[in-house]
Amino acid sequence: MVVSVPVALDLKTLTGRALGALNAQGLIIKEATGARGVLLNDAHAYSNLRAEDRAQLFELYWERSWSALTARLGKLDANDHFAVSEHESLLINGASGYSPSIFGMPSYPDSAWSAQLAYQSPRLDLSVAVFDGGSTTIDPTPTGARLWLSPSAYQGGLFYVAQVTSHLGALQGERDEEGAVLLSPQQDRDFSARAPLQLTLGAWTHQGEVYPQAKPIAPGLPSWGLYLTGDYTLASLARGGEVGLGFQGAMTPHYHPLHLSGALTWTELTRPLGWAQTGPSLAFGLSYLALSEERTELDLSDHERLIELTVNLPLSPSLATSLSWITLSGSRLDGGVAHLVVARLLLGSF
Repeated sequence: MVVSVPVALDLKTLTGRALGALNAQGLIIKEATGARGVLLNDAHAYSNLRAEDRAQLFELYWERSWSALTARLGKLDANDHFAVSEHESLLINGASGYSPSIFGMPSYPDSAWSAQLAYQSPRLDLSVAVFDGGSTTIDPTPTGARLWLSPSAYQGGLFYVAQVTSHLGALQGERDEEGAVLLSPQQDRDFSARAPLQLTLGAWTHQGEVYPQAKPIAPGLPSWGLYLTGDYTLASLARGGEVGLGFQGAMTPHYHPLHLSGALTWTELTRPLGWAQTGPSLAFGLSYLALSEERTELDLSDHERLIELTVNLPLSPSLATSLSWITLSGSRLDGGVAHLVVARLLLGSF
């Protein structure tokens, strides 16, 4: 079970000045015993809710926008804004919503202190960020509850990430003599949110030790890599939903040289149920992860394959449930093929 307690405060309402907003999120996690384990022995990590039991302050940050420019400062989940496919985020498998090939990226359940800057335009977005690089671990420990910078950060252990997103696709509307579509200023600003195809190319580097406790068995953990994510809208539905494709690919040297995943999603399957504001959604995903680190004592030259089917059912603006079927096959370290049925109840803001 995961309980999320989000709080947002508009500083303009409080002070009368455009000073941005303060956002916070508390997190309570209660996982079944079988969900725990060492990441090295389960590279795919069957659930992105996988974590040891905890109650913590997960996020606390200030955010302000100046027209097309946005700044964030505070304790953040990197995967909220970097290396994320919106369609794949409907899946609960960690290797679809979050690539295990991006080492040291502070994400659920281990957020980290960060400074971020983003520029958004109708056709192109640019984002850069720096994170405390000592806030993640390879063993499940409550490092995400850290309220201050880690000792590693003071010694230069930082995680840097940058990405560029392109909004592509045909536009509908009146055209000028040269065939270009004529858009109002508001339509031009909104295009980035409704473009049929979104492609994101990113790069990351980790300065300092990545998972220092894993060094005795895995001395060749990478310190840089590339990733590509995308979302494509196949069809827009009358109720406001859509049928779409999401994909993600990541490449790093040595340890996880290749990760590929894709998802087919269908949102707003029916009208909203109960007090929900959105309807049920369906997501089908595939994921493949290559392991190749012959320099470690474990000899991790291996691969994993995963299939997932998830149905998400919102019940109210702050209550949702989901049911997932997952089959994981491949890695010797995972003990062969695993078939899982996972039910979730989520409380919070969606």
